[in-house]
Amino acid sequence: PERLEPRTYPRDCPAPPLSLEPALSRELEPLMPGMADGLHEHEWREHGGCSGLDDDDYFRHTLELARRVDSALGNSLTTFEGRETHAGELRAAANAIQPNLGASLTFHCRVPASSSGTSTQRPWLFEVRQCVDNDGAGGAPATPLSCTSVNRRDQGCGDRFFVASRR
Repeated sequence: PERLEPRTYPRDCPAPPLSLEPALSRELEPLMPGMADGLHEHEWREHGGCSGLDDDDYFRHTLELARRVDSALGNSLTTFEGRETHAGELRAAANAIQPNLGASLTFHCRVPASSSGTSTQRPWLFEVRQCVDNDGAGGAPATPLSCTSVNRRDQGCGDRFFVASRR
């Protein structure tokens, strides 16, 4: 759940502790590599607990949406591994698979520090987010939204950015 004003979403809603079905956790891991660092717990606390869904339903819907985005962008991200691209190119690839999907995506980049602690000055893609309406059954996330309609945009990527390995 989120509102038009960035970072004004409900959070830390009263919800039971996260307890995903083991099979669902295994399905989610390839598309949410941050699970090893507790990303799924953060997402449940920050978003899922306020959705009105139980944890398994919330992450099942999340998984379905992530699979759609992965099927639209996966080949392009693999093609650009270690190379430079831009958001427009990735949006066009997504639109070729599903019309208007690209408008529902934002790309988030970071400029990592080198091993010496200095900035490499090259932004790298680290996250793809999708703007989605909660118009599904019981308030479940369902219909992709144009991110500009909800005041969301790419962050930190500049005109061009690099794509890291998905492994």
